[in-house]
Amino acid sequence: MLAIADRELAGGKRRRQDLFELCFAAGLLGLAALNVPVISSDSPQYIAMAEGRFSDVVAPFSDRILAPLLSGWLKATFGLSVAAGFSAVALAGAALFVGGIHILYRQYQLEPYALFPAMLGLPWVIGTIRDAYLPDILVMGLTCLFLLALRKQSLPLAAVAAVLLVMARETGLVLVLVAVVSASRQRHWAFAAALAAVSVGAFVAVKHLSHAAPNVHEMNGLLYMALKVPVNFLRNVAGVEFWANDMNWCNPPVFTFAVGRAIAPYVGKITTVGICAGNPMAPVATAAVVLSTFGVLPGLMLALASDRAMMLARDRWILLVAIYGGLMFVLGICTGASVYRLVTYGWPLFIFVAPVLWKAEFGTAMFDRGPLMAAQLGLSWLGPILGATGDRSEWWWNSTVAAAVALSGIVLNGWAYYLVVAERKRFGAHNAAT
Repeated sequence: MLAIADRELAGGKRRRQDLFELCFAAGLLGLAALNVPVISSDSPQYIAMAEGRFSDVVAPFSDRILAPLLSGWLKATFGLSVAAGFSAVALAGAALFVGGIHILYRQYQLEPYALFPAMLGLPWVIGTIRDAYLPDILVMGLTCLFLLALRKQSLPLAAVAAVLLVMARETGLVLVLVAVVSASRQRHWAFAAALAAVSVGAFVAVKHLSHAAPNVHEMNGLLYMALKVPVNFLRNVAGVEFWANDMNWCNPPVFTFAVGRAIAPYVGKITTVGICAGNPMAPVATAAVVLSTFGVLPGLMLALASDRAMMLARDRWILLVAIYGGLMFVLGICTGASVYRLVTYGWPLFIFVAPVLWKAEFGTAMFDRGPLMAAQLGLSWLGPILGATGDRSEWWWNSTVAAAVALSGIVLNGWAYYLVVAERKRFGAHNAAT
């Protein structure tokens, strides 16, 4: 009788969980389906590609052709507007994203009904869906598809997902590279070679279709990509911003110097470079983004990973996801000015790896997650809420918001870290006593 009662209780819990997941997924997909894309500073680049005006597009935007080509095809085939086409592509990406998370959570027997609100009810997820002209939500969905293919060791599905990822955004190459290295270390030579071959083919096709558009400075493409990391790192982390004659980021710069003849052929329109006055609030703003975008999950992840390193080593799929997610999270800080959007590419680390380690640490005997959920959602929404209550054009208000969010992020992530450490000790003592 007790066994029957337990099965009925588990069945009722599973039905409630299924219903919650269904409603939550329907809400996200409904947001994508009814979405009127927001126009951001980068949107005109993607709209131009969808309309076939590649000559108006600069690199690296010109390499992100998948979403614009799909939108253009929907316009030509079904008569949809460009905006409706991008919204349809965003809907497909959101469906892949939510569906992939659902499948992978079930494979690890996690509890999505408790984890989805804390992880997907975040402002960056909603913002990504609304900003449908950008390829981010499509890349998130394709990333789920690719990771699922790797989990199932399906080479055909992984190859298709790899091609689409490379065509969607250059960050797809990072994920494919991590997968190729992982497969090679496991001596899956055929799998690694096939992934590498199709990805290189997709990269060449992208360059052909995009007509190899130059970057905004018309400088050497490899040099441009190589300089992005140090230049953006110095700006976002150290508050040191560079100036160039063709883009006046500050006026006047502290000092300037002319480009030498030896490198002039490689730097395009740049003839003079300089350095702006230091911006001490830039590191604070970056810290605010890093410590609040994913709520308290960074603190949780740090605490869990410190005790679950062996599990990461044993589960090759989780290790791959952790490496890719961690790499993209760090690269997001130093590859562009839009840190808030770029660090979200590290989402697999927090949405996949953290829950798996969480369950491995505590099993079903979890501590009360109410305060943790409140801290998670409160911290992630703190910046957007404070930012919406003041004048964003006022530097002092933006600085105050950044400082408040950074401080809150330090406190709450530190609290989450020590909460896990304390619970680990209590959980271990309880198991030892019993």
